[in-house]
Amino acid sequence: ATLNAMIEAINWLIEEHANVINMSLAGPDNAILKAVINAALEKGVFIVAAAGNEGPAAPVVFPAGYENVIAVSAIDQNQQPYRWSNQGSHIDYAALGVNVLTAQSQDRTGRESGTSMAAPVVSAALACTVASIPELSRSQILSALAAKAIDLGPIGKDPIFGLGAIQPH
Repeated sequence: ATLNAMIEAINWLIEEHANVINMSLAGPDNAILKAVINAALEKGVFIVAAAGNEGPAAPVVFPAGYENVIAVSAIDQNQQPYRWSNQGSHIDYAALGVNVLTAQSQDRTGRESGTSMAAPVVSAALACTVASIPELSRSQILSALAAKAIDLGPIGKDPIFGLGAIQPH
């Protein structure tokens, strides 16, 4: 997607009163995109982003690396880290992102792997949390999401799984 298309999409979603925006994409830091994301965050929108698929030692990519964006790494069905998933202190959650059944062009389905497959799982869980108890504050919503996570690494937040894995329902 072009920067202009991303900006238009985020602005449209804000106008439509979206509570959660999934961004299954990753790239370099961009001051304009950061400003648009910060504006969305200030309006109370949650942004969930794919951590990237450049490997455990890769540098942080964006928008997952921006403050207050929920960064998602990928795991497989055995809850093991996806070998190409980016890692780091910015990771908030992990979710199934390996060999995921996806819709493809020409009415077909196929299997895909990557953090872009994992981020929507967290986005959906977050959206369900917001919808089920709309009177919660932002911090209460984030606490409710954290309570759904299964801690897979060392106790507490870690650079591979973040606060833990969010399971698809």
